[in-house]
Amino acid sequence: MKITDLKPKIPRGGLKQIAKRLQMNEVTVGQYFNGIRPAGDLKELEILKETLKYLKEISDKKEELIKEIESLNL
Repeated sequence: MKITDLKPKIPRGGLKQIAKRLQMNEVTVGQYFNGIRPAGDLKELEILKETLKYLKEISDKKEELIKEIESLNL
């Protein structure tokens, strides 16, 4: 998978959250995901690791909310 293929999977505002967690500039992270700015190997690993963590958290929250809605028996 290319980095540019991963960007559409990140929800709106997600790049900002990822950049904030990494204490990096949002533009830098955005350029990385757009394929404009390469990151060093260590930075790339940090960005990808934090992105995975962020997407997992979003997915888990979504599942939790769906289960909660289903339990309402409307």
